[in-house]
Amino acid sequence: QGITDLSRVPAGTELAVSRSMPMLRLAPRQRAALSETLREFANLAAAALVLGQAIGERPVSWPPVLAGALIWLGFVWFGLTLEGER
Repeated sequence: QGITDLSRVPAGTELAVSRSMPMLRLAPRQRAALSETLREFANLAAAALVLGQAIGERPVSWPPVLAGALIWLGFVWFGLTLEGER
């Protein structure tokens, strides 16, 4: 299986093909935009899970709070890693 429709790939985007699967190479501006979006998504995910517990009428359930913190750390780390690539 391969990529069949390249008409949706934005101009300036390169596709690199490895032996196992194709990879998307982003331009620096695209990588920065994706990095920022991932960090914003991390904040939304953490807010939904953590603040939802805090304002709920039930006692705080710690697994969603921990999940929110881990999701936040994961997305922020991935976003910063993307931005650091050259």
